[in-house]
Amino acid sequence: YVNNLLAEVEEIENTQKIDNSIKDKFVLLVDFIFYDEEINGKTFKELSTTTKLKVLELFLKLDSKIETKFPNYKNTISTKGNKVYTNVKNKALNTYFDITTEACDNNQELCNTAKEGLKDMKESFSLTWDFIKEMSGAGISKLKTWYEIWRDL
Repeated sequence: YVNNLLAEVEEIENTQKIDNSIKDKFVLLVDFIFYDEEINGKTFKELSTTTKLKVLELFLKLDSKIETKFPNYKNTISTKGNKVYTNVKNKALNTYFDITTEACDNNQELCNTAKEGLKDMKESFSLTWDFIKEMSGAGISKLKTWYEIWRDL
């Protein structure tokens, strides 16, 4: 699903406005990751840790591609009740780091995979430590753990 949506976004390169179906699919993806909605009969919580990391990595890549073509596009996506879509990049990065922290505590192979994903994100869309600190809202101990992961990239 996420790969297909990413391909759709790449196909609209010459378009001047974001298509409503892209918006709807993006909203569904956000709802899948953060609000327990289903995609193809599964919820995000039901996915393996490896798949969660991949979905989050692709989501962040998707967000970056859409944002590059349509700056501030999230402001045009309506909210549903208490669901807000404007800060989903921060929430996705927070979730990615939390899953990575858990992986690094329990599974070195998965930890390495998660770090590779972070390294790719760092290079692909100029993800900086300053941005991570600002967006996290995390406490000192959480930031310390995240930094220990980040410094090894």
